[in-house]
Amino acid sequence: ELHRRLQPPRTWLTPRHAKVVARGRAGAAAAWVVVAHSSDCRTVEGGLELRLVVQNTGDGCLHVAAHPKQETIEVSWLCAADALTVPGRLRTAPCRVAERKVVARGHARLDSPPPASPYWHALLPLEWVALGVRVDCPDCVFEHDFLERAVEMRCRVTEFVEADGRATAGARRY
Repeated sequence: ELHRRLQPPRTWLTPRHAKVVARGRAGAAAAWVVVAHSSDCRTVEGGLELRLVVQNTGDGCLHVAAHPKQETIEVSWLCAADALTVPGRLRTAPCRVAERKVVARGHARLDSPPPASPYWHALLPLEWVALGVRVDCPDCVFEHDFLERAVEMRCRVTEFVEADGRATAGARRY
């Protein structure tokens, strides 16, 4: 019932009072984004940390990409278009993602990725992983300045579908 209403799993990252700023679902992958708030709601050193919680709501296996260097997570936001050609217009542009790291898996907090599979996290049904995504936003003073302009966040997820008792890799990619 909770997955149909797109309710996040109850964790230390998403307690009842947590403000979910984005949510989405593609196939078996359900995702929620919350802000890792600072005490005064200001951006820290020109950046903001978002927490992306991805849960497998299907019956197969789901792999979530979390490579610290590759573009496995993308964030886009609104910024001013060229003032000389079109004054006052906004356009969508990619944000610079400064850091991607695994914050938690299940209810365990992680300081570093597990050594067996550091960049792909296999999720069984109803398992979840939380990724910390640090986004550079030098012209934003407060967290809500960034959130008002944020447009989209994408995470690479691959669903493995069981076919005749065998897992088929790359069947669906979101």
